[in-house]
Amino acid sequence: MATIKIYLDKRSCSESGLAPLKIAINHKSKTAYIPLNLKILPENWNSVTEKIINHPHKNSYNNIILSRKLEIEKKILEINQTVRVHSLSAIELRDMILKEDNQPEELLFIPYYEKFMQSKVAKQTQLTYYSALKQIKEFGGENLRFVDINRQWLKDFDYFLFQKNISTNSRTLYLSKIKATFNDALDNELINFYPFRRFPMKLAKTRKRSLSLEQLRRILALTPTNKVGIMSLNVFKLTFCLIGINAVDLISDNTKLNGNRIEYFRAKTKHFYSIKIETEIESLYEWFVKNKPYKNYKTLASFEMTVNQTLKTITHLPDISLYWARHTWATMAAELDIPKETIAAALGHSQNSVTDVYIRFDNRKIDAANRKVLDYVFNSTNVSDN
Repeated sequence: MATIKIYLDKRSCSESGLAPLKIAINHKSKTAYIPLNLKILPENWNSVTEKIINHPHKNSYNNIILSRKLEIEKKILEINQTVRVHSLSAIELRDMILKEDNQPEELLFIPYYEKFMQSKVAKQTQLTYYSALKQIKEFGGENLRFVDINRQWLKDFDYFLFQKNISTNSRTLYLSKIKATFNDALDNELINFYPFRRFPMKLAKTRKRSLSLEQLRRILALTPTNKVGIMSLNVFKLTFCLIGINAVDLISDNTKLNGNRIEYFRAKTKHFYSIKIETEIESLYEWFVKNKPYKNYKTLASFEMTVNQTLKTITHLPDISLYWARHTWATMAAELDIPKETIAAALGHSQNSVTDVYIRFDNRKIDAANRKVLDYVFNSTNVSDN
């Protein structure tokens, strides 16, 4: 019967000194090889134990090696039930094993992930998938298979991200992209295993990102002296008064003015949105539409980065960003006892009931909610500024 060993092929070292690992099938005094698609330095290989040592991904790689070795041993036993292995040469046996490999559960993960990523319409969502993909490739390699990703792999990947000082929420976000890819492959009946069943993913509590009434009034009363400061403060005020509108929707060519309302389909959710332009920002919105300050920047990301960095400078709040305007609006609406359903609809969140698919939320409730929040900020003189 054929014997299986793991072989580090030092004859095929790259310029950087990395050598490929292969499965060596020894049969009838001949050897045939199956590549493992893993490369390491010779000093990271223990040929006696057939394990990778002193390597940042040793746990993950060793799991892949062991899993693959056991699979091939199983395949040889299965082949022997239909064909006498002794009648095959080493190369013929290898070719039969590779032919057996063309099974759904052997599906490569990275190509499927990339195709799934490209199906996402929202550009920001694609960017998140791409950020996760870079980490997955670095940890698991280009030839990572679905079957390689088990519960232990997920734990090792999470620890790998932790060692790179990636936050809990970002690690969970990256893992959720892997999970979504698995769900899609399951839906398409391409795999029949699911490593997330007993793998909990937790979110850490985020720091408070809302301003007090006193802080908000102080910021809105600032008078920057340079163009970038004026622009950044104007954009922050617009964001707040337009119920925390996202920058991508604020600058979109698809956002149209309809009387005294701006209307658009939100980029993130594709939900239709209609916001009344209140008197506090009528002239400010006219300025924004006329001057299009974002046109001076190559990308939305660079525009937002400039605005957020400038806000930190002029407000002396180290963590402030445009998102704080959205969070502050929601917090103040809750303080004013505006119903949660109205706040959720105003922010463009998905609703909880199937009925909401058929009943369009009354925009008058959203208009009244925004008017109440703006009166609280701009017109109230008897509200405590605690």
